[in-house]
Amino acid sequence: MAEESNVIYINDKEYDPSGFTDQQQYFLAQVKECQARTQQAQMAADREKAAYDTFVSSLIKSLEEGPEAAAYKEVVAN
Repeated sequence: MAEESNVIYINDKEYDPSGFTDQQQYFLAQVKECQARTQQAQMAADREKAAYDTFVSSLIKSLEEGPEAAAYKEVVAN
């Protein structure tokens, strides 16, 4: 089985984290945590944008249908 490479690239330079000082390892851990949280935040923002678009679309559709259609849907839903 091939050995997994731990090499990272920073500013086009190759580094092996196994040779990092404790402080450098801490910084690297923080960078990885920031990357993970940024990705999670982007996913959450994407979900919110999709929800926003859906609600705006629903509002526009209900306004275009007129108050009678919206009132009918409300009565049927209840």
